Amino acid sequence: MIESNQTDQNISVEEYIRNLQPLFIAIVFIIFIRFIINYIISSLVERGKITYVTKTVFMRIIDLVLLLTSISIVLHTFFAPYQLFIALFVIVIVLTILFYYELREFIAYVNLQLMRRVSGRLFEIHLPNQNKPVCGKIVTVNPLETVVEDLYGRRIHISNYLLVNSIFKDYVYSIVLKITLRGSDLNFLTSFEEIIKQIKEVKVNVFRIEERKISIEEISSDKCVFKIVATPIVTPIRTSDLMELIKQLTNKFMKYNPVIEIVESM
Repeated sequence: MIESNQTDQNISVEEYIRNLQPLFIAIVFIIFIRFIINYIISSLVERGKITYVTKTVFMRIIDLVLLLTSISIVLHTFFAPYQLFIALFVIVIVLTILFYYELREFIAYVNLQLMRRVSGRLFEIHLPNQNKPVCGKIVTVNPLETVVEDLYGRRIHISNYLLVNSIFKDYVYSIVLKITLRGSDLNFLTSFEEIIKQIKEVKVNVFRIEERKISIEEISSDKCVFKIVATPIVTPIRTSDLMELIKQLTNKFMKYNPVIEIVESM
């Protein structure tokens, strides 16, 4: 009788171990899959295809998926189906609350990628509930945020969720200069064409002066006020580049006692 009980115990232990074998195999397989995915994504980061932040978010999502899969397998091994369903439901709710921000930003990131090709383009971006738009080039789009670089190289970090609900307008950088000239020995009414000619002679590698956008604000026999629009050829620009443009304009109109103001940088 004792030998029979021992034999039954040995059989039950063997059956228990045999039942756990698929669980062990599944967990090892999940760990192997995670290792392969991490290796592939790390190689993409090293080659500059994706950013480190993107890798972090991707791996976090993959870890969540693999964790849920592992928990499902364990619960399925030891519990009834309805208990498995309840446990998974609770786990999903908890994870959604814990990682709500990351999930929201990642979904917005996917929407941005599907909506249009935004990286590297210039936009005037009207953010929700903001009166002043953000103008600049979108230099980086990652799963958590988007980086916009303005004319002077300053970087603005914007939430993807906020950005996907914004209005985009194509945009061109420009700098508006207001130039005031004075002189009693020259009639500006008859010599404005000469002034335009001198403006055309100004050459700065970084800027292109828009001849068709020269506008007269005020003109008389002894005073002339006008605006010119300079479009940057490369961005971001340096303060020294802008000062070189102002210096050349000042030298061109030195005899007119020029006053040059930057009235708008767009």
